[in-house]
Amino acid sequence: MKQAIRSKQDMISAIGIFLTEMETECVGAGLKPNQMSLPEGCLFLDMNDVRDGFKWVKAIYIDEFEEIVQVRRLLTPNLWTRYEEWDDFQDLREMQMLTDARERLRKIINSNDRPAFFKKGKICAKIKKLQRAKEAAA
Repeated sequence: MKQAIRSKQDMISAIGIFLTEMETECVGAGLKPNQMSLPEGCLFLDMNDVRDGFKWVKAIYIDEFEEIVQVRRLLTPNLWTRYEEWDDFQDLREMQMLTDARERLRKIINSNDRPAFFKKGKICAKIKKLQRAKEAAA
């Protein structure tokens, strides 16, 4: 994500990349699959809505998700799989670190402070209204 993000389409694409990379850990944190997803028709939204969503998800990616990535680097993938599948390892330091990092991720994603872009009911209604307005103008 080193290139400059200039257009609404670029921001939406970047949001999609962030969400795809974070999906497994979001589910591991107790979120529903696709709870964090791009709203259908998000190209109809104005730049401010998209920009707010982009900034928010990028901050989560850089802070909370990166913390999970750092914890995951402490052990091999095979060892993580074993720890997660067997119940006897929940008290180990690394598992506790992962659980705590995932809990922080879950709390911030479920927060009411998230931008409208990630509030499904609100944003879907806005998109439908914008779609109707565009169809009426055509």
